[in-house]
Amino acid sequence: MRKRHHHLAVLGLAILLILLVSLVHQNKGPDKSFEILSFEPDLTWQPSSVEDLYEKSDLVVEVEIMGHTIVKPKDSSGHVRWGRSDTQARVVTVYKGDETKDSLTIYETGYLDGETYYTDYDYKRSQVGRSYIFFLTKSEDGYYPAGYAFGKYPVIKSLKSLDQVDALSLNDLDLFDIMREEDVRHYRAWYKAVMAKFDLIQ
Repeated sequence: MRKRHHHLAVLGLAILLILLVSLVHQNKGPDKSFEILSFEPDLTWQPSSVEDLYEKSDLVVEVEIMGHTIVKPKDSSGHVRWGRSDTQARVVTVYKGDETKDSLTIYETGYLDGETYYTDYDYKRSQVGRSYIFFLTKSEDGYYPAGYAFGKYPVIKSLKSLDQVDALSLNDLDLFDIMREEDVRHYRAWYKAVMAKFDLIQ
């Protein structure tokens, strides 16, 4: 009987390990200076197309990123359970929604803590000084990107045609190198659709 229990215990540990690996991607960042922990929580909604993303977003804007503030709330026992970046952005153009302020705060899931970058669904936080098209959902707290990485698109002024999108690097697109190849292809296709929708490539 002991052997049977031992085998069951080993099987249980193996299943747990497989589940953990499926929920977390680990890798080094592009510059190999920090580790990325990317979690995959359950999603209540995933956009099926750019039009679906647009229709279900509460606010669609072009913004310039001005700064980030890392927020790590603690529970009653003093432990940090999660964190985010509160991103300060200057509004350039409103494509959908009734936002009238010149600036807004966007809650982004990615943040760097020491040598570890924590995020969900391979989301890479926006970069200060860059401009982006954000598809945003409004919560009680404020705005956050709809569809994670698929709710944020950098505006690249040097692009002259949609064909040039295929030659853009992951850094140009503001994507981590741990992103699955099929997701990168998916993102490039949506990037083209977003640029065309808002006539951002002259």
